[in-house]
Amino acid sequence: MTGCQPNSRLSQHVQQTAEVMSQFEPVVMEHKPDLVMVYGDVNSTMAAALVCAKPLISIGHVEAGLRSFDRTMPEGVNRLITDRVADLLIQLSSKHHPTPMYQDKIREMLNNRFPGVTSYFQAADIISQVLNFGLPAPIDVQISGNNLESDYEIAKRLMEKMRKIPGIRDIRIAQSLDYPAFKVDVDHARALELGLHLHMVLTRR
Repeated sequence: MTGCQPNSRLSQHVQQTAEVMSQFEPVVMEHKPDLVMVYGDVNSTMAAALVCAKPLISIGHVEAGLRSFDRTMPEGVNRLITDRVADLLIQLSSKHHPTPMYQDKIREMLNNRFPGVTSYFQAADIISQVLNFGLPAPIDVQISGNNLESDYEIAKRLMEKMRKIPGIRDIRIAQSLDYPAFKVDVDHARALELGLHLHMVLTRR
């Protein structure tokens, strides 16, 4: 949901919770959703649930019911409060595996079925997006210069070196240079005779 960018660098739990609530409430009031899904047990989970509980907006809690029975753990308190105010409690099945395991299986399947095609996973939840500071991935390397082709070659060499780092996944160059393209030569004089502008020539079928 747009319009909410909490400061993930705040260290105190109360500060983090207040920050999320103060920024998330105007977004909720503007869009008035029928249901808000919250995930896990972090501070933003509880904060979002509390924001929705006051105006009676339905809340769904994914990973509900988990208990550490340790009140000294902030996550344990977050789970208790979120479950209490949620309308829909969603538990993962006993056969569920960690998300990275499913992602690895999907990567393997795509590589086998569509060799040479670039695929990647983006941050799907707002928590990961905030922790990435709005960037598409936790590690974002940017190369700038005056020669696009030279910069692209540098990026490719760097990408191959980064592939050797254990634990790194979905390495890609966001700006592709080998996408399909075709060149159109427009006879401007003839186009003017027909009453056509360049934009009309390029957009009409």
